[in-house]
Amino acid sequence: MKTKLTPKERKFWIKYCETQSLTESAKAMGSNGNGTKSLCAVGRKMLDRIAPTLPETLTAMGLDDALLARKTLEGLDATRTQLASFEGRFTDERTFQDYPTRAKYLELLGRFKGAFIDKHELTGKDGGDLILQIAPRMPGRSKGIEIE
Repeated sequence: MKTKLTPKERKFWIKYCETQSLTESAKAMGSNGNGTKSLCAVGRKMLDRIAPTLPETLTAMGLDDALLARKTLEGLDATRTQLASFEGRFTDERTFQDYPTRAKYLELLGRFKGAFIDKHELTGKDGGDLILQIAPRMPGRSKGIEIE
């Protein structure tokens, strides 16, 4: 995002974070468009000019690291309630620890911390490129391709 916003840009940004509406945000900054389409176009131009990054947008909308940490901790303590019924009436209610949900939150936490590697790089000898060699077919060999 731009380092210093003008007063109009600041009004636009504050309203946009509250409503996520380009039209209402353009009105709030004082634009006097003659319809919804023109106000939306003004709002789009203003948003492009401000150019907020995704982390800035999430923080402005209240989705900061503290909230993420709180929600992750809540997920690690997930429970589920099961109801029992007999002849159409509820007879019993029990709360259990929800292990599948807890496992998902643990995996998510591990990804946040960088504990998992999603990509693997394949290299040849001494970290060089992979070499594809095509060898002639010989008796007893099923394929003529070798990778070093």
